[in-house]
Amino acid sequence: SHLDADSTAHPFALRSKEAMASAGREALRQYIETTLGRLESSPPSAADLRTKAMPSVTNSLRSMVSNAPAVFKEQVREALMRHGVLPDHQADLAACKEALCSILKLLMEPSPSKEAPALPITNRRDVAPSGEEELARPSKSTRPAFKRQCTKGDRLRGISVEYLSTKLMAEVADAGLDRFAKVYEIEPLVIRPKGPSGLCPRDRRDGMAYVDCLDEGDAGLATHMLSYTWGYKIGDIVDSLELFCRAQQLDPGAAFFWICCLCINQHRVKEAQAKKETVPFEMFKEEFGYRVASIGHVVALMAPWHDPFYTKRVWCDFEMHTAASMGEDKCKVSVVMPPAEAEDMRKALTSGPINNTKMWEALQNVKIEHAEASMPEDKERIFDMIQTSTGFHALNSNVAKCLQDWIMVTCEDILANLDEEVSRSSASAQEAARTCARLGYVFRDVFKFDRALQVLSRAVELFKTTNLTETKDWPVLLSNLGAAKRKCHDLPGALVTYDRAEKVFKRLGMMKTTDCAMFYNSSGAARREHGDLVLALDAFEILCT
Repeated sequence: SHLDADSTAHPFALRSKEAMASAGREALRQYIETTLGRLESSPPSAADLRTKAMPSVTNSLRSMVSNAPAVFKEQVREALMRHGVLPDHQADLAACKEALCSILKLLMEPSPSKEAPALPITNRRDVAPSGEEELARPSKSTRPAFKRQCTKGDRLRGISVEYLSTKLMAEVADAGLDRFAKVYEIEPLVIRPKGPSGLCPRDRRDGMAYVDCLDEGDAGLATHMLSYTWGYKIGDIVDSLELFCRAQQLDPGAAFFWICCLCINQHRVKEAQAKKETVPFEMFKEEFGYRVASIGHVVALMAPWHDPFYTKRVWCDFEMHTAASMGEDKCKVSVVMPPAEAEDMRKALTSGPINNTKMWEALQNVKIEHAEASMPEDKERIFDMIQTSTGFHALNSNVAKCLQDWIMVTCEDILANLDEEVSRSSASAQEAARTCARLGYVFRDVFKFDRALQVLSRAVELFKTTNLTETKDWPVLLSNLGAAKRKCHDLPGALVTYDRAEKVFKRLGMMKTTDCAMFYNSSGAARREHGDLVLALDAFEILCT
């Protein structure tokens, strides 16, 4: 439980709405200044400007002003339209910079009065773009002179993903470590040695937090907070954040993550440990709550995907609880995992037994009440807090839902590319058919019955065209299709499909299998629901034998 030494200087309870809005304005101002600097120091090619830079910038701007008044959002959109950045990213480099300068000038106007509250701009930059909000090129405006905002010493200062993936990893290598080094291994060799003699801007004492040793641009006001454990490998952390930026279409140079090991002054932590001082739990709770509310987006690093070490650490569970209890309107929670874990999960979805239970088990393995902490009193306080508020069941459900959302995105991605993989021979037609069935079962297991029906129906057609109707997977697929129809309120259609499945089970000699028993249990329930009590009884009697 690490805490900045200056934590008592800014009570969370006194954080005003105006100050929160001001922080949003400053985050937007800093993002624009950083982007202008990058466009000048490393101008992209015309192609990269249109296909990468401008889409990334407009996506970030859109999400950052998502909570601003409509009039301000309209001014931003007009500026981008006027200079050709929108609607189709046809602006050249000069026009793109002109557009950003126009928005910067809006931010340089005097702060609104009490009658016109400060703009509640959000620092979240990963909101999905809306076609109706696509933020025409008239006379050229003059670029205003500006001074880059200094964020050193700010409690919300984070580090860019670009810096983490380049300079930090180089420092790790220079220290004789590799990408497999864990956070607690790099802390004494890389993190603390960064600023042992520098004057801390927070308390004016020797010894700086790692983040305060960095230049503006490499660090800035945090757009995201990373929730993780010190037992994770530094390479996995960096790879996961790079993957997150790609998935969310974020510029790694403008995505700033608050990460406790790098953003808390570890010199002060060691001083406190030497004096046998501990941070009061309530103080830590207040400090962390301030950061979560101010940043507005927690990214939880889960690994391994099927049994995350994350959920076994009490402080990670506390962070998830804090974020989840604020509600999605105040704090978004995302899950990310190392690419190797994401690939392993993908393999589980596309190979192995067709009715793979690994996904279902992964969602059921979330048992926060089994988590541990290095200090027993921390565990007791956090567990008591959870039990008296949301409760373990609700928090387990929140974590499971985050994992479920990640799994669903992966399933949809596999489905979208299934035909292409078959056409380029990276997967056989029969493998594609089985994969489609597997994904349908996953949708069923997470109660997405409408989507399960669509995917299983597609799987049935693929089974027919790939000569899989004489395999043991065929009646199981039909049985699950019937169950999906029943859940989607097509009871007559479900009964027809159940009849087909029963004939196949008999023809293939599978009447004494577990799959057939599950079939009769499902079909019996459907017939009872339809009012066919005699046929329902027959199904349940077969099940019992």
